[in-house]
Amino acid sequence: MSESPRLGRFALFVLFVCLLGGRFSLARLHPSLPAFDLRFAGLAIAVIVFLVWRATDRAPSPVTRSGPGAIVFAGWLWFMAASAMWAPPAARVAENLLDLGFMGAFVGLAWACVGRLPRDTVERVWTWFAVAGVIYFLAAVAAGPDIQGRYAAFGGGPNVFVRVMILAALAVTYLASQRAQPRWLWFLPLFILGAVLSGSRGGMVAFVGVVIVGSWPILRRMRGNVLARLTLLGVAAAAAIPPLLGAETIESLRQRWVVLTFESGYSSGRDSIYTQVWELFSSSPFVGVGLDGYYGLVGKDQGFEYPHNVLMASAAEGGVVGAGLLVLAVVVFLLSTRPGPMPPAALYFTLAAVYLAGASMFSGDYYDVRLLWFFLGLAAIDTRRARRERQGADETPGALSRPRSAIAANSKQRVSRMLPEA
Repeated sequence: MSESPRLGRFALFVLFVCLLGGRFSLARLHPSLPAFDLRFAGLAIAVIVFLVWRATDRAPSPVTRSGPGAIVFAGWLWFMAASAMWAPPAARVAENLLDLGFMGAFVGLAWACVGRLPRDTVERVWTWFAVAGVIYFLAAVAAGPDIQGRYAAFGGGPNVFVRVMILAALAVTYLASQRAQPRWLWFLPLFILGAVLSGSRGGMVAFVGVVIVGSWPILRRMRGNVLARLTLLGVAAAAAIPPLLGAETIESLRQRWVVLTFESGYSSGRDSIYTQVWELFSSSPFVGVGLDGYYGLVGKDQGFEYPHNVLMASAAEGGVVGAGLLVLAVVVFLLSTRPGPMPPAALYFTLAAVYLAGASMFSGDYYDVRLLWFFLGLAAIDTRRARRERQGADETPGALSRPRSAIAANSKQRVSRMLPEA
């Protein structure tokens, strides 16, 4: 393999780590270290490697774009950044502008890498997610539960941890069913268990939605032997995991999932947050109250950092324009995978995006949906690339594509040369 594809793969890996890591500073590694935002270092490394890759690539492959969805996404990003001009004085404008800038840079550069890399290289993203899931699960078990009995890893919180677990579950399912690597299925029960131990009700509701939406297309493309192994593994895990958890852990899970949710109706303050968001939207329905306006006007006094719903946050702080651009960007990306059959990788990229979109309705701020845009772009790029390859195969000239009449004429000419003249 030449050095150029390796550089491109390394650039994509750096971007993957940055997108997965979120807001990460040296202080999170150890309290004695300075609070330096490692996103600056990650972006610098990714840009340098990307530029070196492009400069040294002597045989560049055709570039596959992410399509019109990227334009609408950029429109939403820039509008929300522009809304800082009418944000309230107490809003954390600089912090949010930095988040929007990093998200646009990481996602856009990742799309640029994916559009230039071979398909098998891009599919390594699923291997990276599977490995990350194992690391996060082990780190969460080593750290133990918090005071609420919930598990998390690397300071990201339970709502972040559940997303990593579900993405890792999708990753091992893809690797087993589409890449003929069934050994990855052994980690699937651990990831589902990790998602449950996170205690994230919104994350699990989004996961159930993805299972309902994606079960049929996934099972329809799954090999029979993989499906049999998956069934046996599910039965074995259902029988083995409860005794391993113990009565105390099971009771803690029952308290959160059953007692708090269904008997007490506990919503973690989401009902009051949504009422406040609606009032802000009603006060400025067209362009909203400005970037981080929820915190500046309500949250700082109520103890909430953000609305925990990216659509409602866009509506309150960006009005109809902000929320409309957000919805339009997602819809345009999804429509770019239609019509026609969706490639397997694009299907799983889309399901990951659907899961993250559902989870973002229950928790997270603008920067927490960065992987949603990453997966939407990957699904669009993979679909467009597969469509172009099919068209190229149909239009490729050669012996196999010549009409039968031309082949027959050539055969007659060869026979006539072998016969003596009259």
